[in-house]
Amino acid sequence: MKLTFKLIDRSDLLTIGDIYNYYVLNTTVTFRRDPVGLDELKRMYRLDDGRFRTYLINDGTETAGYCGYGPYKLHEGYERTAGIFIYLRPDKIARGIGTMALRYLERVAREHGISVLLAYITAGNVNSDKLLKKQGYEQVAHFKRIGEKFNKTLDVTFYQKEL
Repeated sequence: MKLTFKLIDRSDLLTIGDIYNYYVLNTTVTFRRDPVGLDELKRMYRLDDGRFRTYLINDGTETAGYCGYGPYKLHEGYERTAGIFIYLRPDKIARGIGTMALRYLERVAREHGISVLLAYITAGNVNSDKLLKKQGYEQVAHFKRIGEKFNKTLDVTFYQKEL
């Protein structure tokens, strides 16, 4: 399978919103409870930051999802560290797209001076857990009962990889 990655622009925000809001409404991947609109998407996925990026993933026939990385913290002392994210359409999961997206993000992040990547996931997210471990990410933290959704108290795990 050949994937292409396109740096997003404003016209892509509604597509990203459709994918993200699926996870908001149906999963514990995000702890948001209400769908996000265009204004919030503009805040979440900065279009004017040349260092931190978001990409649409196309599998040749359609948009399969999106991925990117953003600042871990805004203090300049954390400039070498970024948090990653990958959101795929539900019918595109477990097809190798996440692996290819993660490798792509690592390469691009390295080119932009990022040397440490972090991923934070809801504990029990089997697909993300498996992907991260398979690609050499190490679980470095487990925060217990820090989030809540669908009347469940949930844990969050942090994974780290030095590039």
